[in-house]
Formats: sequence, structure tokens, C-alpha cells
Amino acid sequence: MEKISITKKDSVPKIVEKILESRKKEIVLFISANSELKGSVPDFELIKREAETAGKKISVDSPDKDILETAEKAGIQTKLSPAEKEKKDSSHFISDILPLKKGDKEKAEIESKNSKPAKKLKIEENTPGESFWEKAREESIAKKRFAEEKEEAPVREHKEKKRFRFGMKKTTALILTVCVFVLGAGWAAGAFWGKAEVSLSFKKTPWHYEGTITASKTFSTVDTSKNNLPAEIFRQEKNMTRIFPASGRTQVSDKATARILIYNVYSSTKQTLVATTRFATPDGKIFRLDKQVVVPGAVTKDGKITPSSIEASVTADKAGTDYNIGPFEKLTIPGFKGTPRYEGFYGTMPQPAAGGFIGEKAVATDQDISLAKGKTEQSLKDTLQSGFLSGRPDGFNILDGASSIAITKLNANKTTDENGNFSVFGEASFQAIAFKDEHLKSLFESIASRDYQGKTFTDLKIDYKNVKADLNSGILTFIVVVDGTLEPRVSEDALKAEIAGKGLGEARAKVIGLPDLSNAKISLWPFWLIKLPANVNRIKVVWN
Repeated sequence: MEKISITKKDSVPKIVEKILESRKKEIVLFISANSELKGSVPDFELIKREAETAGKKISVDSPDKDILETAEKAGIQTKLSPAEKEKKDSSHFISDILPLKKGDKEKAEIESKNSKPAKKLKIEENTPGESFWEKAREESIAKKRFAEEKEEAPVREHKEKKRFRFGMKKTTALILTVCVFVLGAGWAAGAFWGKAEVSLSFKKTPWHYEGTITASKTFSTVDTSKNNLPAEIFRQEKNMTRIFPASGRTQVSDKATARILIYNVYSSTKQTLVATTRFATPDGKIFRLDKQVVVPGAVTKDGKITPSSIEASVTADKAGTDYNIGPFEKLTIPGFKGTPRYEGFYGTMPQPAAGGFIGEKAVATDQDISLAKGKTEQSLKDTLQSGFLSGRPDGFNILDGASSIAITKLNANKTTDENGNFSVFGEASFQAIAFKDEHLKSLFESIASRDYQGKTFTDLKIDYKNVKADLNSGILTFIVVVDGTLEPRVSEDALKAEIAGKGLGEARAKVIGLPDLSNAKISLWPFWLIKLPANVNRIKVVWN
């Protein structure tokens, strides 16, 4: 990204020139405050259009908010900050604790005074009969201990063995239950989430071909018997105006020029005005017609006259800045003075006259003009070439030598502006003949199938030689040198459908039966699966 500074005095042509001379694709224009661009949406639109034509993306930054807003109206991205968000009102938060009302507070105090304290329960430390029950409990424990000690040793051993066997049965049952659960869960995982991967490797056959191909806009299909391809012609035109500084200096005496509108409100008859016909401003300054014009007749309808008009160029009668004046709502024709036509014919000057100057001025030398034309021509070619190649339809191939760029117009305006710059206007047209890559590959597959049935290309390298294009007739011929690799054409979808849900042995047998197979491997997850998933989406085929 490049940042270009735009001063207050930089004109639109100067800005466009800076953009075009930049080597970067993304440019930020930093425009100073109070630039002449402020409020001029058309100027920004012109800059944006020229930048996009040159394949560049521009954005605008400026300390002047009005400039940023004008740029945004023209569709150019700016650094304009968004409006500050409104602050949240603290009144949105509501407390969970509310103060007691005056009446509630008095009521609570009255209830507190009238309430009586709860009576305490008196607990005696020694209750009657406690010693009797304690004594009975001790005698019962003593009798039980005596009975256990009296029990014979063989009986105790028998009971312990019985308890051990019962515990072993419970443990065994628990282990079996866990095993059944684990096996069931494993089976369910394999049935619902099992996956398979089939890795295939086939014998590779090298293929070489060399031949002449013809592509024409008159062919509609691929003809494998004649090596013919359909072709299309693409055309694009481009024009541009570039500004250049003039290096020469000379003493000049220039007259101001302007564009005027001449009106006929006199009659329906047209009126011829010869070259040098005078038009006078309200303060008496004279401008003369550059060329003869014919003012069309007014339109008369229902007795009312609708004026007609024609645009023409005029030049000041004298040189100098005194004639850089205007605009004017009415210019009279002194030659008609004293006649009815004086009020029936008049002119208007919508824009001020400009160019009047006496003194030393920058002029374009022959070398300046020659260099400027060369740069403009190269810019047209680069813009057309890069713009078309990047924006052409997908799948089309344009070979080197199958396109041309013609410069149709290249004119230099030697008149310099107030900054000492002159301009060059150029027009160019781009033409190319192209074919589709898929059509060429289809042709090669058809040629290869003559010797290798049922095989397709896994690798294809093409060199183009002796390219000849006739853009007028739409015919392209070239020589191809092709090196490729052929493998059996196996449908992945058909293979998946054939082995889905099959046992591992049956699936292996079907895979081994594939033609020209050099190596294959089937992997299952989880490892205990004995069948491939029935869902083809859970089978993956890897080509090696």
C-alpha cells in the first residue's frame, strides 16, 4: 500500500497521474484541508474510475470532514470515524431494595411492641427410668458376646466359606455384566460411527504426443479426427487522458476561448452565422465565432415560439487575462443591431472563458510530446492487457501471440494549464482468440484412448510452439508437445457403492479385481470391525 499526499492546488489530472505512476495496487490519498475537491462528487468519481481502470484500489484520508463525506458519496472508502454512540442511561438499572413506606414503618413498630417472647422449654438433666434402660442394654450385649464365643470353630469356618462363595458369585456376575456392556458399546460404535479407508495405487503409463492443433470461431465442437477446437474472439476498448509537465518556456500572447449556446427566438427559419461573427458581453468585450454555424429555426406551436439553440466555440477578440471572464446569461450580436433579429438571436456563456494570457509561459517541446505519447501508449497497452487477462472468463486459454493491441488515437494538446502541464489523449483496442482448456484435454484423452482404453490423465504437461493467430478470420493454429501420465479410469462413487456393507474379505476381493492395480490397503476403525460401513459417506478412497 502506498500513501500519496494531495496538496490544495493539485488538479484532478495531476491526481490521476500520481495514481497511474504508482506501482502499488492499493493507494491511500491523503488530501489536505480546503482542497478544490471539496464538495465535487464528479471529480472524485472521475478519479475513482481512472484508478479502477488501471486496476488500482484507492481510499481517502483527510483532516477535512467535508472532503471525506464527498469522497464517500462518490463510492470511495474513507477514514471517516462513525458517529459517537449514545451513552447508556444509568436510569436503566433498577435497585432490588426498595425503602419502606411511611405507613408500613409505623405498622412494623406496633407489631414489634405487642409481640410476646416465646416460652423456653425446661430440659431436665436426669429423667426418671434412664438407669433402668441403660442396665438392660448392657446385659443384652453381654449375652450376645457369650453366645458368639460359645459357638464351635467348625461352624464358624463353614459360615465364612459360604459367605466367600456368595461374594465370588456376585463379583463374577458383575464382571460378566461389565464385559457384555463394553462389547455392546463397542459393537454400537462400530455400527454407527465406524469408518473405512481404501488406499489404491495403480500402474502408471507414460504418454507422449506432438501435433498441430487448429482452433476457430467457426467450429462448434471438438473434432478428434482433425484436431480441431472451438474458439472465441474477445474484444475490449480503452481510452485515457494523461497529464505531463512541459519543460519549455516561451513568450506567448494567448486569447481566451469559451463554449456558447446560440438561441433563435425570432422565427422558424434557420439562420446562418459565418465564422468571426461577433458576440458582445454586457461590458462590451467581443468574442468571435471560430467556425460557421447554422442556427435551427424556432418551433412554433399554437402561436407560441419555442426557442431553438446550437453550441459553438468562440475566441476572444484580444489576447490577455482581461478576457478570462464569464459566465454570461446573454451575449448580443452587434451585426444585427438596428434590426428585429437583434432581439431574436442571442448567445449565453454557461462557463467562464479561459486561456487568455500574455507573457512567458511553459510550453511542451517536441521531446516532451514524444515521451508523453510513448508513456500514454504503454499505459493503454498495460491496462488493456492486464485488465483483460485478469477479468477473462474462467477456463479460457489465451496463448502468447494470440492477442494484439492497436492504438487507434494518440493526440497531444500542446496548450498548457496554469500549472504548466499539457495532456495526451489516447485510444486503443484489444483483441484475442482463445479456446477452453477442457476442450484441449478432451482432445488429448480421445487421442490417447486409441492405444490405451479406459485410462485417464493424472498428470499433463503441455508446451505450445509456433503460435499463429489470424484475428480477422478468427483462426488460431499451434503445435503442442505433450507429456502425461495415464492411469485406469475408476469411478470412486461406484467403488464405494460396491464395497459398502461388505465383509472385509469380500471387499478385498473386489478391490484386488480392479485393472492395473499395483497396491491396495483397507483400514477399518475401530479395529475390531469385520465389515465396512454400509454408509458410503463413511468410506474414504485415497489415490496414491
